[in-house]
Amino acid sequence: MNAEALDGRLLFAIPKKGRLHDKCLELLAGADIQFRRHHRLDVCLVKNHNIALVFLPASDIPSFVGKGNVDLGITGQDVILEAQMEQHVAEVLKLGFGKCALQVQVPESGPIKTVEDLAGKRVVTSFEVLSGQYFKEVDDRLQLAEDKRTKIEYVGGSVEAACSLGLADGIVDLVESGDTMRAAGLHAIATVLQTEAVLIKSSTPKHPALEPLIKLITSRIAGVVAAGRYVICEYNIPRARLHAATAITPGRRAPTVSPLEDEAWVAVSAMVEKSKVADVMDELVQIGAEDILIFNLDNCRALYSKAANAEFTKDFNCAFRQYVKAAEYFLLLGRKATEDELRTSYRSKAAKALERAEKIKAVKQDIRPISKDPYSESEQLYVLQKSSLINDGFYPLWDSPEKHSSSSVCGGSSGPPAAIWIEGFDDQLPTHPDGTLMCMSTGNAVQLWPSLVEKAYMKLAGGYEFLGSDSSTDLHALAGWIPEHVDVKSPDFQPEKTWSRISEGYSLGMHGDSSRRGITLYDPWVRPSEDSDRVHNSNSTNRTIYVSWDEVCTLFDGIYLSWNPVLFKHQLKFHGSHRDGLEYISLSTQRGSGIGPSYRSDVISTKGQYTNIPHVLIRTSMSTNDILTIIASYEGERDEVGFTLTVYSTVKASWVRSLGKALYIKDLEGAFTLKSAGGNHTYPSYYLNPQYHLRIHPHIGSSQRSVRDTKAQLSIIVKTDRHIPINATLTWSEGERVEELGNNDLALSSGPYSYGYAIASGNVPPGDYTLVVSAFEPRHTGKFELRLESSERFDITPISQEGAGMFSTVLRGEWKGNSAAGGPAFKNYTSNPAFELQLSTPAELTYDFATPLWLLRLTITTDSAYNWRAHLHRLHSTSP
Repeated sequence: MNAEALDGRLLFAIPKKGRLHDKCLELLAGADIQFRRHHRLDVCLVKNHNIALVFLPASDIPSFVGKGNVDLGITGQDVILEAQMEQHVAEVLKLGFGKCALQVQVPESGPIKTVEDLAGKRVVTSFEVLSGQYFKEVDDRLQLAEDKRTKIEYVGGSVEAACSLGLADGIVDLVESGDTMRAAGLHAIATVLQTEAVLIKSSTPKHPALEPLIKLITSRIAGVVAAGRYVICEYNIPRARLHAATAITPGRRAPTVSPLEDEAWVAVSAMVEKSKVADVMDELVQIGAEDILIFNLDNCRALYSKAANAEFTKDFNCAFRQYVKAAEYFLLLGRKATEDELRTSYRSKAAKALERAEKIKAVKQDIRPISKDPYSESEQLYVLQKSSLINDGFYPLWDSPEKHSSSSVCGGSSGPPAAIWIEGFDDQLPTHPDGTLMCMSTGNAVQLWPSLVEKAYMKLAGGYEFLGSDSSTDLHALAGWIPEHVDVKSPDFQPEKTWSRISEGYSLGMHGDSSRRGITLYDPWVRPSEDSDRVHNSNSTNRTIYVSWDEVCTLFDGIYLSWNPVLFKHQLKFHGSHRDGLEYISLSTQRGSGIGPSYRSDVISTKGQYTNIPHVLIRTSMSTNDILTIIASYEGERDEVGFTLTVYSTVKASWVRSLGKALYIKDLEGAFTLKSAGGNHTYPSYYLNPQYHLRIHPHIGSSQRSVRDTKAQLSIIVKTDRHIPINATLTWSEGERVEELGNNDLALSSGPYSYGYAIASGNVPPGDYTLVVSAFEPRHTGKFELRLESSERFDITPISQEGAGMFSTVLRGEWKGNSAAGGPAFKNYTSNPAFELQLSTPAELTYDFATPLWLLRLTITTDSAYNWRAHLHRLHSTSP
C-alpha cells in the first residue's frame, strides 16, 4: 500500500497481537468499522469510513499517537506510563477490558513478606520505568545508600520464572487472574497500579479537520463500551417514593421517569452497572417497586452476531428474523438512552441491521415474513413518534431525552414569542374596543396563560373554526377530560335516562328537583355589566341563562359532555394508525372475539356510525372475563392517520394480544355492481355476490400428524364506503360458488352487517373454502377492498359468476289468470308460459329460474343443434 492511499485518512492504531488484540477487533465490529486485513499487512483501509487501521505493538502506540504520527490509538494505561508519554497523549475513553494490576510478586515460601523486605534486593520486570519509579520512592523512604538501593533488571518475557531460576528475589509484572503467578509459587505483596485499555489521541493533534470523525468514532465506541458494562432497569414505583428510587438507580446521567395512567405511580428506566444489578433489584423491592425488568444490552449484539452467522451458513430465514429483531432492540435502547453518543451508536447499529435484512429480502423473494406485535413498546413508540414532526419541526415526546428542533410550528410573530408548549406563537389576544378580553381568562386572577394556551392549540389545529371543534373535544386536548357527544335528535336518545346520568355525574349548575329540572348555561363571550358590583360577579344575570331540560331536548341538536377521567380507576391505551382511507371515523364494539358463526349475518349492526368529530365514545358494561372486540375505522384522503384508543374502566382491563400470526398478507380490490350486488343471504340473488376460492396450505416443517392438526389463524378484513353495510362469510364449499347459505356451511363470519368495515377472524384448518363478500341489499353498490392475513401460506382467486364467458339472455314473465296453470298433474299445465329456444350448434345450457322466494338452476349439454321448448327465467349458452 502506497503512502498516497493514506492521505486525508484518520489513522487508527490497534495492538497487532497480545491480550488486547482480540478485544479491539470486537470493539471495532461493534462500532461498525468494516475492514479486511490481508495476511502479514499491518495497514488496511476501512470500507465505510475515511479511516486506515495501523496494527502496531501495544508498547509503540503511545509514541506514535503522542508524536502525531497516528490520530487515535488503543493501548493500556500501563504502556502509556511506561513509555513516559502521559504528557503527550490525551485519554479519551476507558474501554473496560484488559483490566490488570501491575504487582510486586515474591516467592510465597520465602522470607520476603513486604516491599520493605524486598528493598535493596534484585527485581526483574518488563516495566523498567514504572518499577524504577516505584522502588525509588521505597528506597528514598527507607533512606537506603546508593550501593544498597534496589536493582531493577529487564527481561522481555516469562518474568514469573526469574525467581525460581535464581535471577531475582522478586518481580514486577501484570497480573489478571493470578493463576500463572500461583503456579510459579509467587504471591503479591504490593500493587504498583491498576490498568485497563484506553482510547487515546494526541494532546497536540496535527489534523484538526479530522476532529468530527474522531468524535463520531469515539461516540460509537462509547456506546459499545456502555452496552457491555450496563443493563437497563425498568420498574414501576409509587410517585411518593420516586426520590428514594432514583437514589438507588441514578443512571449514567439521569433516569427516565414517565407517568402512568394511575397518577399515583410512575415508570422509571435507568442504566445500572451489571455487577450491581442484583443488589439494586433487592433495594427496589424493599421500597415498594413493582414489575422490575432487566434488559441486557449485550443481547442486541448477540442477536446481530447470530444473524451474521446464519447469513454466512445461508440460513436466510433465520438471519432475516434475527437482523430485524436486533434492529428493534437497538432502536428501543436508543430511545431509552440519555446520552447523545449512546443514541447515535444504537441508531447506527439498528440501521446496519435493517440494511442487511433488506438485502436478504431483495435477494430471497420467498423469505418467510416477520410478524409484528402491534402492542409492543417499539411499535407503540413508532406510532407516537409520527406526531413529533410538525411543520418540518421536531418536537419529541414529553418523556424523551431528545432535544426539540429550533424551528417554530407557526410562522410569523408580531410580538415576543410566548413560552408555552411549542415555540412560535405571538402573545396577541383579541379584545373589545375598551380593551377587555374577548376570550377565556381567569377573571379577577388576571392570568392570561389560559388564553395563550387556547390560542396555541387553535393555531396548531388550523384555526378557530377547524372541523370537529367543540367544547368537549377541545377540553380533552387541553386537559385530558373524556369527551362525549349526546345526539338529542337521534331516535335512540332517551331524555329521562340521559338526565339521570348527567345529574348523577355533575351537580354544579344543575337544577334537579322534580318540579324544576334544568341547566344553567354560562356564556363567556357576553361582556359583564359596566356596573362595578356586577363586574366582579361571575353569576351576573347577563352572563348566565337558565334552560329547562325539556327546552334543552327541544331546542338543541346535541349536548357535549366532559367527564373527569379520575372517575375511572384504570386506563388502558393503544396507539395505532389507519392507512389508505373528507375525514370520518367510527368506533364499534361487539361481545366476544369475533370468531365463529354465532353472529347473525342477516341484520345491520346499530353500532359503528361514522362521524367527522375527532373523538368517538362508546359506553358499555362488562362482566368478569368478558371479551370485547373493538373496531376503529377511518375514511378519508390521508395516506396514514394516527389514533389513540383509550379504555377507561372501574376494574383492571388488558388487551388480548395475538402475537406473530399474520405472516402472510394479500390485498385485493372488488366491487358491488348491478350484476354482482346480491344482498344478504335472505335474497334469492345472494349467489351473485363476489366470491373467492381460498386455499390454505398445510403447515411446513412438522410431523404428519401435527401438520394435519395445525390450524391457521386467519383474518378477513373488508373496507368500503361508510354508507354501505358489509359482511364477509367463509364457507365450507371446496372453493365452489355458493348459491344459498346455511348455518352448517359457515367457517367464519363477520357477524351483523356493519357500515364501511367488516372483519372475520379465527382458526381454520388447511383446505379449500369459498369466501363471500356481500352488501346488505342489492341496491348497495360500490367498490371495496379485501385483505386476508394468515399465519400460513394461502392462495386466493376470484370465482367466476355462473355464465361467465357465455351468451346470456334474460326473459321476464308472470303467472296471471289462465297462465297460472299449475304443475304437470293439472290438465291445463300446457297453458303455463312457454318459450322456444333454437341452437345452431351443440352447446352447454344453464337455466336459472328465480322467483322472489327461491332459485332453480338446471345445466344441460346438447349433442346436436335443435329446438328446445322450456319454462325458464334466465338462460346461459355457449352458442348463439
